[in-house]
Amino acid sequence: GVDPSIRAEVWEFLLGCYSIGSTAEYRWQLRMAR
Repeated sequence: GVDPSIRAEVWEFLLGCYSIGSTAEYRWQLRMAR
């Protein structure tokens, strides 16, 4: 299983919101654009 402290972040990768190779900066920019 996934540790509860990182579960929300892991789900974004599992659901395809972000690619595995994406940077934290890139993910932050995507979140700000939503």
